[in-house]
Amino acid sequence: MRQILLYILIFIGLASCQKFDNEQNHQGVVNFSGLNLGEFSNLNANARSLATSTWEHIYQEEVEVVISRQGSGDTYVVNINPNDLSSAEQIELPYGDYQYAIQVNGGAMEDFLPFVAEGNFEVAADMTNIVIDASTDYGLVTVRNDLVEAASINGTGLAMTEDEAYYYKYIKEGGNLSLSINSTAEEQFEESLLIEAYQHFHYFLQMQDESNVSFIEFIIGEFEYVEIPIGGSGEFVNKVIDASDNIYRTVQIGSQTWMAENLRTTKFCNGEEIPNVEGGGAWESLEEAAWTYYDNDQNYNSLFGKLYSRYVVDDPRNICPCGWRVPDNADWEELQEYLGGAAEAGGKLKAAGFNYWRSPNMGANDETRFTAYPGGAFVYASESGNLMNGQSVSEGANFSFLYSLGIWWSSSVNEGQGNAMKLNHANSAANLQALQTQQAALSIRCVKND
Repeated sequence: MRQILLYILIFIGLASCQKFDNEQNHQGVVNFSGLNLGEFSNLNANARSLATSTWEHIYQEEVEVVISRQGSGDTYVVNINPNDLSSAEQIELPYGDYQYAIQVNGGAMEDFLPFVAEGNFEVAADMTNIVIDASTDYGLVTVRNDLVEAASINGTGLAMTEDEAYYYKYIKEGGNLSLSINSTAEEQFEESLLIEAYQHFHYFLQMQDESNVSFIEFIIGEFEYVEIPIGGSGEFVNKVIDASDNIYRTVQIGSQTWMAENLRTTKFCNGEEIPNVEGGGAWESLEEAAWTYYDNDQNYNSLFGKLYSRYVVDDPRNICPCGWRVPDNADWEELQEYLGGAAEAGGKLKAAGFNYWRSPNMGANDETRFTAYPGGAFVYASESGNLMNGQSVSEGANFSFLYSLGIWWSSSVNEGQGNAMKLNHANSAANLQALQTQQAALSIRCVKND
């Protein structure tokens, strides 16, 4: 019996050695034939233009793929060009199980799409085709090269596609950005945005008449080209410049012309400076015009604007650009009425989606192009209570409601109480409410004088 068992063990050992020899002797060609970036579908990495449905990505021309054989730990390296995988270098590998890994790093902004990838495959035939499964934490900004002299983000120029049809830049997710576009008519347009991974923001300039270039925005999610209709209740009119030389898009809604961005100025209309008082204990007894950044962080400025004290609103020097004003209750009520009433007006004013507003961002479609962002508020409360109906604050200094509420000053005062327009992520209303504390710093949207 022992002799039989010995023969069996010898046979198994010989079979194992034979299998190992066969794997060593048999080799197959591995070809990396495709690249799949998760949510990005129908990629054709050889194209260089903005198609009707997807942007065709631009990659580094040489990417290193590290291949490891399971069991032995043998490592192989092959270089590929994701822009043209038809010319990818092939590699011969012994039969067996393998892992691959790719890491293309990038900085805050790049002219190519950084990505990472990893996966498993088996070589068990003469030819093995591998589709790379990858992911990225970058989004994309593009500008159509029509009527455009130059385009930059935070002072860094955008690259140009090979066919010179588009300016573009891949942006690492997070952080507030400022896009600047100089037109061939020597006009400058600026747009604030907060970009996340797999987002694509596309912009172009459109000539309205011989002397006026208007700025139109298209927002594209998941690198899908989805046009947002122009018109509806709101129509872009032009731009306005404040005393600090900030440029704002404007939009006409009914008979009113509104800023389509939150105010960012540090000067009154006459050029006099407004002091920056950081949000904190100094606001407990503050009785002067002042402004602060949300959370005392200037990175919030480009998208959400500054937060201003009540004394800024009351000051006769006028915080708004000359010829514009802080809206009073009557202005806000006219806007509500034109949009179908307070219960549904908020949805028509709020920026759509969940990139700026918390879920569920009820009813948000921004059909007016007012593009309201939830910039929150700063409040100094002498005791725990409410800023306004439904919004509680703790005793002391509070930076609150960012991404949840947009709150804009009204210039109206009723029985000593200031008023403000409130938009909420949790509903589609636009509520004009009295403030229960006056030691607050809120956003401002200006309306043009009649």
